[in-house]
Amino acid sequence: MVPYLNLLPRVNDPIFTEVWQNNRFAFENLTTRFDKVDLYSARLVCAAMHNNQRLLVVLPDRALHRPPLLFATCLVMDALDSIRYPDIEPNKVAYFGTSIGIREQLSAVKLHDLYLDNVFPTYRIARGTTEATVIPSKRSTRSRRTRGSLANSLPQVVCAYSPADPGEVIDHFEPTWLAVDCSDTDAIRWLPSLLEYAEHLDLPVVAWCQNPLAAAVHDFDKAGGLVFRWPKAYHFIQTIENESEQPENYEHQTNIKPLVIDFQSPDVSVLLQRAYSALAELARSSNIDQRLLRDALNIGWRYLQALELLPVPLALYEVEVHRFWNSATLAQLQQTLGHFVDAIKDTYPQALLLLQTAHEALCSVHAVLTNNEPPMWTALMSVCSATREEHTSRVLVFSTEFRRQLFILGILARHNTSEHDLRSRGIWVTTLKAWHREHAKYERERMTGKTHPTDEHHRLPLDKPYTPIIVGLPSTRQSVNIEPLFDQIAGAILLYPYQKFALLHRVQEWNAAVAPAPLDQAECLAQLARETIDLDAVPTMAPRVIVVGADDLRVTVQPVSRPSPTTPWKPLDPVQELTRLFEADEDMEATEIGAEERSGSSVTADQSDMSWVDSIVELQLEGGWHATFAVNDMLQVVVGKNDAHIEERYVRSLRQHDRILFIVGQRRQNLYDLIIARVHAHPAIELHLALVRRWHEELPNAYGRWKQQHGGSLDGLLAALKSEGSRLMSTQTLRLWLAGQVLCPEDAGDLRRLARVLDMPFVRDNYRQIDKAARRLRGIHIALANRLNRWLQQEAVGALQIGEPDTSVLDKELGLTFSDFRASLLILSVESIQERKELYLRSSLGQLEREES
Repeated sequence: MVPYLNLLPRVNDPIFTEVWQNNRFAFENLTTRFDKVDLYSARLVCAAMHNNQRLLVVLPDRALHRPPLLFATCLVMDALDSIRYPDIEPNKVAYFGTSIGIREQLSAVKLHDLYLDNVFPTYRIARGTTEATVIPSKRSTRSRRTRGSLANSLPQVVCAYSPADPGEVIDHFEPTWLAVDCSDTDAIRWLPSLLEYAEHLDLPVVAWCQNPLAAAVHDFDKAGGLVFRWPKAYHFIQTIENESEQPENYEHQTNIKPLVIDFQSPDVSVLLQRAYSALAELARSSNIDQRLLRDALNIGWRYLQALELLPVPLALYEVEVHRFWNSATLAQLQQTLGHFVDAIKDTYPQALLLLQTAHEALCSVHAVLTNNEPPMWTALMSVCSATREEHTSRVLVFSTEFRRQLFILGILARHNTSEHDLRSRGIWVTTLKAWHREHAKYERERMTGKTHPTDEHHRLPLDKPYTPIIVGLPSTRQSVNIEPLFDQIAGAILLYPYQKFALLHRVQEWNAAVAPAPLDQAECLAQLARETIDLDAVPTMAPRVIVVGADDLRVTVQPVSRPSPTTPWKPLDPVQELTRLFEADEDMEATEIGAEERSGSSVTADQSDMSWVDSIVELQLEGGWHATFAVNDMLQVVVGKNDAHIEERYVRSLRQHDRILFIVGQRRQNLYDLIIARVHAHPAIELHLALVRRWHEELPNAYGRWKQQHGGSLDGLLAALKSEGSRLMSTQTLRLWLAGQVLCPEDAGDLRRLARVLDMPFVRDNYRQIDKAARRLRGIHIALANRLNRWLQQEAVGALQIGEPDTSVLDKELGLTFSDFRASLLILSVESIQERKELYLRSSLGQLEREES
């Protein structure tokens, strides 16, 4: 493949040669030279700009220098072209990203001794105005080459983070090309509309991504853009440096062993397979684009997956699942599916038979599990009790956090075994997202040699041999977090017999992402080079991930009184595109109730009590926007003019011309979630979030152990803390801490006292850092809330149309300003309100959408 990269435009360009071949670029704190991946990626993006194409480069690792270096290459080549041809007006560049980072992107790269953030003027664009505000350099004291006449010929950069409407940014700033930083974000809501608008205007787009399984790759493919995937492998970099070696030599394979739950009760196996087949057939229906049928199918999949992945005995699940937002009991799911069966009787008679078949089969399984141990729970107990290989840990990986927490609670209640006890046996319990997050952090630390202080006992043993065991077959959407599996020699997946064929299909998807077909790469290069490539000369490569022989885990669901013939397993077509809508509810992270109440929420207290609603309010909003809500949902309404502020109001109380504040792309409309979405990946804040998250996880587990061992209660805990010197007066405060409704106690000493009473080693060792982290997050939240109120007042009197754009700093260390958040905020006036009596799945409501013109 390497020779074909030499066919790209500008490879022999004197400027490109001077910058790259002579190694003129430097990256702060990086002592090694850039490798061939950087050089060839630079050629790719320059070719895309030269040919006016839209290109996504999927990078092979998370090396910190690769994204800013790609962006810097485009800027430098663009700038030098402007200097070479002074009669051409300087270009404008729109930089789109999911989190703040442009300051770090440019400030870390230098050409000779010249830092690029001192050269290229960087701006933020203000909503509702064509004016843009300069982002100040982070290195005002460093060398500044001439910024007089030279600055007039350099491209200008405007930044937009998670914009509500990317087309508005493009129309206001009128850029000549676009840069998109997809990082390793799993899904980017605004990317499809941006690509569509860029195609409409014939704008070149250069983008980069660090997660080969991210939805951004699919979005580029669907939009007709070019995607070049670098293979994902540790040894790939060293191999490509030596071009005489064959590309296939770099690979190592990951062997996946299916752990198939072998039912001793064939009735349950047949029933689950019957429900799966009926739902898969329904997904192929020609009417599936109808909202009512989509909702019916959605709740059917949720009910099936909830029964399949039941991580604890059913009675415990039904009691504890109420603690988590965006989750429902099995009884609620059964009732909701029944309502949708009744709702489609007259409208979709053909689909009715399939949905009834699935409903009856799932209800029968539900009845069996009422008095018997769930198969997945029993299988997990078998895995935990199995003898492990010496010096090798096992990591149980759950699909969601609430299932992980329920499992930890279940083994504590049933077997008096805590998470700490499991770790002492070499068993770690995590989630796909947490696994992916820690693996990415470990990969960055391994590349930079820098480590951050953390709880080593809590961290996954990523630096030692371990075997990941994934609980349940990951869906396509969940697979965005499966990347750490590919760096292991072996792994296992717990699944059911009828999921074998679906596993093979999923493995094909993974191989296509992490070990791209050379033919696909050659076709991408042919379009960039605009030359014919001999595809017959392109070598083939072995698959990166393979499925090895399955092990059967024999699970007794219920005693069988008489033998019954087992229905032979037949491969099922798993439906290649069940659409993200069908998987969204299951994959949307369930969090503890109260987490959103730290900063105000639009979710009512009874919202999780029912999965469906039979009365909705549809809002038609200005600008072609519209949204549908349950009548008891609450929204943020802008009230007043000179003293404009936000009030929470029920949807049913809205009137025409009311103005509503929306945080686009978030179901929970609160500022805390908006802050986390912007700064979660920033190195300066990542540790703060990890500290708060860790203490929130340790407290309920430690309290559960203490309560069981000492027969304690909240009153007893309050008394114990008072004896240690605490000034707490009520157990209600303790309840709020346990529910995660506060970031951290006001008194850091209470953290230390809690750690001593409940034996919390992480909190005991890090209570000062936890307190500091919480105060930092509170400060940003308060600053954002105050600035939001001021912005509302300006909007109310129309001051933003004629006034100075806002550069209010919310956090000096981050350089975080209100403009970093404002692109995601919309204030829309209600044009019409329509209330209807129809059956809706609650989780499908609350999404702000816009009619396509």
